[in-house]
Amino acid sequence: NMTSLKMEKICRHFNFKGDFIKIVAYGDGHINDTYKVTYEVEEEAINYILQRVNHDIFKETSKLMENISFHHYWYK
Repeated sequence: NMTSLKMEKICRHFNFKGDFIKIVAYGDGHINDTYKVTYEVEEEAINYILQRVNHDIFKETSKLMENISFHHYWYK
């Protein structure tokens, strides 16, 4: 399990607005690890969901991301 400090460092790679407040485990998935990240923007809490892909299950993550991007584009 990742520490909050390590997860905060990972969050810096995303274009989240505001100040990092916290990250907590979210849900109880069986394949991937899911986290709810909270930032604060102008005294308002903004939540994001991050998911760590299980590389033992999804061995070709680039193809997985292509598939997600394709479906996101068509369902927008």
